[in-house]
Amino acid sequence: AFVEVRQPFLRFQPSSWITYHSFLLLELDGGALSILCERKTDLLELVIGEIGIPPECMKAIRAHGGGRNPHECFEGPRVELPVAVPVRDFLEWIDGPVEENWQPYDMLSTNCQHFVGLVKEFLLNPIGVSIRRDTDLQQASPALQEAREFVRSMVRKNWRALKYARDQFRQDKQMVLDAIMQDGRALRYAHDKLRASREIVLAAVNQDGSALPFVEGSLRQDREVVLAAVRQKGRMLCYAAGLHRADREIVLAAVWQDAYALRWVSGCLQYDPEVTLAAYLQNPISAFRASLML
Repeated sequence: AFVEVRQPFLRFQPSSWITYHSFLLLELDGGALSILCERKTDLLELVIGEIGIPPECMKAIRAHGGGRNPHECFEGPRVELPVAVPVRDFLEWIDGPVEENWQPYDMLSTNCQHFVGLVKEFLLNPIGVSIRRDTDLQQASPALQEAREFVRSMVRKNWRALKYARDQFRQDKQMVLDAIMQDGRALRYAHDKLRASREIVLAAVNQDGSALPFVEGSLRQDREVVLAAVRQKGRMLCYAAGLHRADREIVLAAVWQDAYALRWVSGCLQYDPEVTLAAYLQNPISAFRASLML
C-alpha cells in the first residue's frame, strides 16, 4: 500500500491549490517496513524505516539535507495495491527506466508531483510498465560483450550502452569519450578514475552541465569545471561550493544561462544589482521565483 503526503508551501492555502511538495510513504509486508520516496530538486531520496518507526518520524526525516515539520504535512488516503509488487521489481524500475529517463528539475514538467504520479502509475499497474533493459549489448553473446569494437559500436549507437559495458570498457578513455560526445551525462557510467580525469570531465560538462554531480573527488569543485558546467546549465550552481556561489564570474555565467540559478547565489552577490539585473533580463518569472527562496 502507499500514502501520498503533501506539504503545502503556504500555511493557510486552500486544499485545491497545487502549490505543495509531494512524496510517498510505501508500506511493505503489511507494515513491517516502510519506504519514504520523494524527489527533491534533482535528487531522488529513499528513506527505509524498520518496524515500529512511527509515520511521523518518517515524514520528519530526509535522506539528504535538513528535516521537515511533520505537522505541516497532510496525508491522503491509504491505497491498497491491486497486486503485490516485489521490492526488487521496484528498485529495478528505479535503476532502469526512471534513472535512464531522469531529467533535471523543472517546476512545470519534472517536479516532485510528476514523480509521485510516475511512482503511483508503476505501483498500480506494474505489469503495464516495462522494467526490462534488454539493450543490444545485453542481448549479445558473452564473446561479443568482450569484443572492444563491437562494444564501441554499441556505445556509438546509444551512449547508455556504456552503463552495461564490462568494467574494462568503462575504463576505456576513447569509448567513454564516444559516449560523452553524445551526452555529457554518460560520465555517470564511466569508471571512477575517468570521472576524476580533467580531460574527460571538461568534455562532459561542456557537452551537458548536468554531468557535474558525477565528477569524482576534488575535481567536482575545480573552478574551471564548475564554470564550464554553469555556462552550459546554470542550475548546476546548486552543486557548487559556497566559494564558487560567491564568485562573480561563476554566478553571472549561471544566471545568464538560467535565471533560477539566482536561488543558489550566496554572500553579498545575492543582492548585487548586476547579478539581479542579469537574472531578470534572462527570465523575469524564474528570477522572481528564485528570489523568494533566498
